[in-house]
Amino acid sequence: MSALAGLLKQKGCVVAGSDIACYSPVRELLQALQVEVHLGYDVEDLKKFKPDYVVIGNFVRRDNLQAQYILENQIPCGSLSSTLEEGFLKNSENYVVVGTHGKSTTASCLAHLLTEAHRDPSYFIGAVPFNFGKSFQLGSGRDFVLEGDEYDTAFLIKNLNFFTTNQRSVFGPLMNLIMRIFLNRSKILRECF
Repeated sequence: MSALAGLLKQKGCVVAGSDIACYSPVRELLQALQVEVHLGYDVEDLKKFKPDYVVIGNFVRRDNLQAQYILENQIPCGSLSSTLEEGFLKNSENYVVVGTHGKSTTASCLAHLLTEAHRDPSYFIGAVPFNFGKSFQLGSGRDFVLEGDEYDTAFLIKNLNFFTTNQRSVFGPLMNLIMRIFLNRSKILRECF
């Protein structure tokens, strides 16, 4: 979520969030981005912020008080992947890296190669690459490098994070890079391929 917060800030959005905890180095990143983080899921935080749109993470369940408030008040909302798709990926050439191990490293290397080729890519990576110093970038080029994960999305759409309800890739990839997949992920990926 912190990488998405960074992309939204680069796009000019006002961003705030709620979570059960906020640890280093994400805490420092969000402070530098001036993203206010509220610990816990207090409905009063939503009422004060008055969001136009809410991204609901896969950790949040339907019985979460903030989620109930969002649904009851019909505040527009979506999952991380649907927000990426709608806000950033419609007109880009997307490179999605998935698998059990090596996703962050491979996505970082690909983003680095595209940067060195002067293509000014956007990227969304689960870890912070040493050479970039942050896990996100909204570049001016058409290339968008994404680290996809195979965990389910928010309760709104119970699907894999990089697939929509009809099992079409959310990120519409130009290229999928599938790293080694261990058996602990096979159940999750079975319907996708």
